[in-house]
Amino acid sequence: MPKMNEKQLIEAIRELKEIKPRQEWVSLVKSQILPNKTWSIGNILTYLPQINEQRRLAYAFATLVFIIVGMFGFAQYTVPGDLLFSVKKITESQDPFQIAYNRSEELVQILKENKTQNIAPAVGEFKASISGAAKDLVLSLTQDPKVTPNKKSLKEIAAEVKKIQDNQKQLETLGIDISKTEEAKEYDNALASLVKNQIEDLEKSTLAESQQKALIQAKDLYSQQKYSDALEEILLINN
Repeated sequence: MPKMNEKQLIEAIRELKEIKPRQEWVSLVKSQILPNKTWSIGNILTYLPQINEQRRLAYAFATLVFIIVGMFGFAQYTVPGDLLFSVKKITESQDPFQIAYNRSEELVQILKENKTQNIAPAVGEFKASISGAAKDLVLSLTQDPKVTPNKKSLKEIAAEVKKIQDNQKQLETLGIDISKTEEAKEYDNALASLVKNQIEDLEKSTLAESQQKALIQAKDLYSQQKYSDALEEILLINN
């Protein structure tokens, strides 16, 4: 579900107010509630409670819709540790890399705003998301389309890895370093396997002189465990 800002929320509520029932439905309900008979004040008074009850149900339903829409809208502005954060997770993209990037962005925001009560849950969420991205990297190594039907291109992976790495560097300057955690090691190992696989494939290929130089640079970066930078060099060769 896409994010909804305050202006969009207001517009959605206005649209709900404009919804009108179809004439066929109105006629059917009218025939059920007000069957053909000779009307008197007594008959009308008999049916008033039913009409009022339906009106109360309609108001209750509209209120429920308003609460749900508002809840999902406000949830988009939450961070780990906030009450509605779990709602935000339900509505966001299920792409593991996008999730990892989102968690890193939230952690950066929390540290900059000094929300100390949110730091621990945010770090936990970020580490879990890194683990998810690592598993996605492992899947990207398979050639079986049944296993990875929506397999990302190397260019997409490199771009996503770079965004996460940039935020990790920013987090380190803010005092949070997860590079020694098990989740980060799992992520680095998966990224190393991807880079190694690409290097081995390129070594079997016929390359131009400029590509050979880029491959040497990629291998050097790989040996320094700078896997994200090595991936960028490989991407230059493939382009």
